[in-house]
Amino acid sequence: MASTVEYGETVDGVVLEKDIQLVYGTANNTKINPGGEQHIKEFGVSNNTEINGGYQYIEMNGAAEYSVLNDGYQIVQMGGAANQTTLNNGVLQVYGAANDTTIKGGRLIVEKDGGAVFVAIEKGGLLEVKEGGFAFAVDQKAGGAIKTTTRAMEVFGTNRLGQFDIKNGIANNMLLENGGSLRVEENDFAYNTTVDSGGLLEVMDGGTVTGVDKKAGGKLIVSTNALEVSGPNSKGQF
Repeated sequence: MASTVEYGETVDGVVLEKDIQLVYGTANNTKINPGGEQHIKEFGVSNNTEINGGYQYIEMNGAAEYSVLNDGYQIVQMGGAANQTTLNNGVLQVYGAANDTTIKGGRLIVEKDGGAVFVAIEKGGLLEVKEGGFAFAVDQKAGGAIKTTTRAMEVFGTNRLGQFDIKNGIANNMLLENGGSLRVEENDFAYNTTVDSGGLLEVMDGGTVTGVDKKAGGKLIVSTNALEVSGPNSKGQF
């Protein structure tokens, strides 16, 4: 069954379970359970939505504010925005914009041409930035993970080692752990990468990495046609 919140209309406290809601107006305090869907249409707004296994789609010029994602999916389409989402589990997939996101668990995926600004990755959370996506002002806390590639448009923020960034095919000071990974593509570079327990550094044909600090439990995969891979180990340099 589908219901519609019209322009200028406000609804409060709706529970969606095997239902579809189309929001052109304002939807407050919605619960989306398994089988439920909410579509935030152009100029529609949702506030304080709790997603427990269903789907929320944020379409062009739509916005979702203060969502809590416990399971299921929040999908931000091109031109849409998710602001101040708390991600406990599930997937927040971004083709548009995600602002002020806290990742406590689950995964925030930034797709090509999508962007995330002000992201806090807590222990158990993962930020994935794909080729052509960007993430600014990332706070990678202890136990948080980043999965990305040197072909990301731009990624920058802080980790326990200091400042890190990826831009123009060059990655600096990345910390890879707990399911995090970095793929260094052909003709690209990575400098001063720390590969800690559960982390992966992958160097493709024509890639260059220097200053690799591979710790116990970290994994390094290197193509035989990589240009250079170097760093310290227990015997000195490799």
